[in-house]
Amino acid sequence: MATNWADFATNKAVRGMASALQAAAQSRGFDTYFVTRRGFRDNLVQYLPTGPEREAQAITGALERFTEARRIPDRGRGILEHCIISTGFPLET
Repeated sequence: MATNWADFATNKAVRGMASALQAAAQSRGFDTYFVTRRGFRDNLVQYLPTGPEREAQAITGALERFTEARRIPDRGRGILEHCIISTGFPLET
């Protein structure tokens, strides 16, 4: 499951909503992580993995499996190379 936070750098409400989602996930034994392109401040995705591989680093393998199963050209390799993958909100307060 994922939430796309648009304008996360300028919309001060996003951090609180993202924290609330993270707290709800943690209360159920899950956790979330965040992915955004380095230097890009308009889009942030907060992932809630529910499968057996739940750590943030697992997204790379999940992307490979997704693109391979769907025969997406170039298998999407490199799409995450320029991204920040973080277990915490990627901006300082």
